[in-house]
Amino acid sequence: AGGVDTSHPLSHISSGFKSLPCPVFVQENVEYLIQELRRPKYSIYFIYFSNVISKSDIKSLAEADEQEVVAEVQEFYGDYIAVNPHVFSLNLLGCCQGRNWDPAQLARTTQGLTALLLSLKKCPMIRYQLSSEPAKRLAECVKQVITKEYELFDFRRTEVPPLLLILDRSDDAITPLLNQVNQSSRG
Repeated sequence: AGGVDTSHPLSHISSGFKSLPCPVFVQENVEYLIQELRRPKYSIYFIYFSNVISKSDIKSLAEADEQEVVAEVQEFYGDYIAVNPHVFSLNLLGCCQGRNWDPAQLARTTQGLTALLLSLKKCPMIRYQLSSEPAKRLAECVKQVITKEYELFDFRRTEVPPLLLILDRSDDAITPLLNQVNQSSRG
């Protein structure tokens, strides 16, 4: 029917917009993007990653882009939720199983912290709570990313370097007291 792919649910719309730029904001969907680039629906793609993307993923995307429809690939370090100017969230619950990290949550927390550091243009000294194995693991993972991606963290040095302090809230003596006060004030 005139070269239009009618198997795609939006074929009636996309057939009229072959030159419409299609901005793509992806985070962990490199495989889906590779499939899309092998059979592109649009004439041009601008790809924005919300964190650091590996060189091997960039190579895979380049190999899949046989029709040369990718106009731009950028890393935009916004892989966290800014609650206010001084507080951010990764919107995660249940990061640890007992005293050990859930591997997916550790990876996600590492990604979120490194995105925050890159967006703030900070390469901090990392300190962690010595009595906490989860804090130590997170500190090691963040340090590993900073070391691996050292070019990205090459910011102007300050007289007093920034500090990333990682504390374990399960060892926090204050929070249970606050929760008791809040619950008793409701009664």
